[in-house]
Amino acid sequence: MLYIAGSDSLRRVNDMNTNTLFRVLCLVGFAVMLPVVSISQPTFEVEELTWTPEFNHVTLLADVDVDGDLDIVANSGQYNGLSWIEQAEGEWIHHQISDFDQYEMVVDDLNNDGRPDILTSTNGLMAWLNLPQGWVYVVLVNLYEGYVNDIKVADLSGDGINDIIISEGFGNDGTELYWYERRPDNELVYHLIRDNLPPYLPDFVTGDIDGDGDPDIVVGESNTTSLAWLENPTWTIHEIDADSDYASQLQVIDVDEDGDLDIIGVAVEYAWPDDIYSLVWWERHPGGFIRHIIPVSTTYIGQFIAGYVDDDGHADIIRATYDEFTGDQMVAHYFNEGEFSAEVLVFNDDYTLHALDDLDGDGFTDIVTDDSDYYYAFYQQPGAWVRESPTAAQPSEPTLSVIPNPVNGTATINLTGHLAGNLELKLYDSLGRQVWTHALPGVMAGGNIRLALPTKNLASGVYMLRAVMGNNQTAQTRIVVLK
Repeated sequence: MLYIAGSDSLRRVNDMNTNTLFRVLCLVGFAVMLPVVSISQPTFEVEELTWTPEFNHVTLLADVDVDGDLDIVANSGQYNGLSWIEQAEGEWIHHQISDFDQYEMVVDDLNNDGRPDILTSTNGLMAWLNLPQGWVYVVLVNLYEGYVNDIKVADLSGDGINDIIISEGFGNDGTELYWYERRPDNELVYHLIRDNLPPYLPDFVTGDIDGDGDPDIVVGESNTTSLAWLENPTWTIHEIDADSDYASQLQVIDVDEDGDLDIIGVAVEYAWPDDIYSLVWWERHPGGFIRHIIPVSTTYIGQFIAGYVDDDGHADIIRATYDEFTGDQMVAHYFNEGEFSAEVLVFNDDYTLHALDDLDGDGFTDIVTDDSDYYYAFYQQPGAWVRESPTAAQPSEPTLSVIPNPVNGTATINLTGHLAGNLELKLYDSLGRQVWTHALPGVMAGGNIRLALPTKNLASGVYMLRAVMGNNQTAQTRIVVLK
């Protein structure tokens, strides 16, 4: 069931066609109402890093050489193959991995040796193992009929090992969504999720939508509705938004800080003479989802990445777009401070967004982009943001900390204050993906809780630790992991 959130009311929408829905959206007026935190705006300095491989297709960040800082992994498709760019004391050194045609790409530790490997698709599924003596590729699966639309990794089986999820297209015959379970002995076991999804599936993403500890799958279009989520392990389809024709650029992140995952994406509604594109976040709600439109200044949405940009704990948005009427190009930071409000970071430069992460290791989230010729980093300046009107915490309010921080090895979580009811700790990476959770039922009021934070399987970067308590209180703290 879809709900529409407006400034004055919450309206339930049933049996409404696209044009009627659009008029309602315009009349109601959208405001994203969240707890307001007053902070000054962070500032960024743009720095050219190095040249980009020609026809760069996908760029990811990972500590490839396991030296404690983030490197760049670049996939240039059929033109320049696969490469990684080493960050070495202020210099960037290019290393070619393969000249093979590569398409989709995921970075993950595929052989459990603590080193990031690369998963790509060609006419099949290939693993590029990052061994100390060099890169070795292994063909995992051959594809004889379809083509890979997308690849994701998530622990669908709950055994602590990331599994591989694939959407394979068959043209007008539709899309098959399936996953390979990775066993401890490296055996791959095929499991079908859905074989009747629409052709050219626009997007899918994983996240624990129902909060049961298992990753579910959100699809931008299904055979019965547009945006929907598939419940793990039965893969039952649950409608999210039937009034959009499809949704793309999907990301899952806790936008409103209520402890569950929401969804951000681009909703598309077919309309004559021009389709309607909206930047939307769908709020998880006991009755379904509430649709919030994020105001933007251009009808062309462009690219965006959601993540924890500044240090207020709210999920922000970085967006790269252009004005189709004036041709003006820009990169903007959408602050989540009760409502989403934008500040233009760079004007009249054509950038492609790639990642949000702590590239220089100073504990602040940076932005990695390119302009087709060079990679650039928007380095967030330390100390650039401060709370303008901080409110001192009452002694009884929970306080969450991690010692030491930054973390390089073992760490201890400390939670103090008035604690009552069930307690759940959740750790999110810089893109809002949950990477660890721990539940403590029946916590007594008052006192101090100390427990170990496992960091062995965490990559270097910025993380957000959040404690959600049964008395409707939350506490959170930012963590920097260095390896």
